[in-house]
Amino acid sequence: MLVEKIWYETDVNDRLRFVLGKYSTNPLFVIGLNPSTATPEKSDITFSKVQQFARNDGFDGVVMLNLYPQRSTLPEGLHKRGQSRLIQENAAKIKIACSAFDPIYIWAAWGNQIESRPYLIRSLQLIADQLSSLPVKWLHRGPLTKAGHPRHPSRMGYQVDTFVFNLPDYLRKFS
Repeated sequence: MLVEKIWYETDVNDRLRFVLGKYSTNPLFVIGLNPSTATPEKSDITFSKVQQFARNDGFDGVVMLNLYPQRSTLPEGLHKRGQSRLIQENAAKIKIACSAFDPIYIWAAWGNQIESRPYLIRSLQLIADQLSSLPVKWLHRGPLTKAGHPRHPSRMGYQVDTFVFNLPDYLRKFS
């Protein structure tokens, strides 16, 4: 009997979520904006869709990560000012999660809402710095938004193409 090992890291009150997924040998990492309501017992639209995208592309698992770990169903519910401790802890946990894999495929999936809080770009920069020594291959799906951001998966059809995402150029443009 195959037993899947859940990968779920939260704070003691479940108000923050750092990692959601299942341990696998070839996962697709997905970095969204912030965690919503998904848990190992109850998926949400975003997590369900990224799991299907990953299966369609030959990955054997998904690990959902975020730019900021605070749970909120809407980006407007995020802290007005980012908490430095949370941003640093989140980036460190992302590096730990990714460091056992080679290569590391990361789907950038945060959408235009990254502009809703100035600290979200700074958080992405810290994540990029943490991952700079690892063999990361950044991806995005579908065309970038008109504003130049990688699209969020929740409203995306399964027929969209995957493209290489040039994170250094993106950070130069938006930092």
